[in-house]
Amino acid sequence: MLEIKIKGKVMANKNFVEQVVSFILGCSLEELKELTITDITRYFDVSKMHLIEKFKSQMEITPGKFILREKMYRAASMMEHNHALTVREVTGKIGFSTDDYFIRVFKKYFGTSPCQYRDIKLKVNKKALKSKWNDAKR
Repeated sequence: MLEIKIKGKVMANKNFVEQVVSFILGCSLEELKELTITDITRYFDVSKMHLIEKFKSQMEITPGKFILREKMYRAASMMEHNHALTVREVTGKIGFSTDDYFIRVFKKYFGTSPCQYRDIKLKVNKKALKSKWNDAKR
């Protein structure tokens, strides 16, 4: 049985794709920024074709798109929770080469620009906070 140690945890009894997903999700932001399909194939000692076929058959998405999606989720989290970060800083932190490309991909995933996303989340959070405050005063 194949056992993979990720962040100090042994992952036994998981199928190959689950192990790859755990590997990707277990990456720090700095690791994810640089992660490539080749890195994954070397780590798991499989061919690129095997990785892509197995991954896509179970996840209905390629490993490359899965990595991109994880980068986008992390970027959205940064935009929501760290208001001091600029789009340029987030772009660099997740490994995009240009702001324009990052903004285009972000819009594809979330339907809005990173700045608009942050504004929307700020308004929602303020409303929720105000509601909790009003409930607590009653």
